[in-house]
Amino acid sequence: NHYILYSKKTYLMSYNTFTAGLVAVVANYGLIKVNGAVGAAQATCIAYVVYFLLTWRTANKLYPMPWFTVFQLKNLKLAYKSFT
Repeated sequence: NHYILYSKKTYLMSYNTFTAGLVAVVANYGLIKVNGAVGAAQATCIAYVVYFLLTWRTANKLYPMPWFTVFQLKNLKLAYKSFT
């Protein structure tokens, strides 16, 4: 969240919030019918996870984290070759 704030692109946070809100509404509609109050809690949990993932992805695009370069394809190939 702070990476987005420091990059001065806070409008992207509103997109994440709006998307997570839509997910919450749809999930609440479906899960409350099936599970009642527990469904509301499940829908809230799903919405928060979606918000976290969207915010993490947005922040990582704006300010790439150096420790995630391990998962890039060229680094995975290099690691595979070193083990074989």
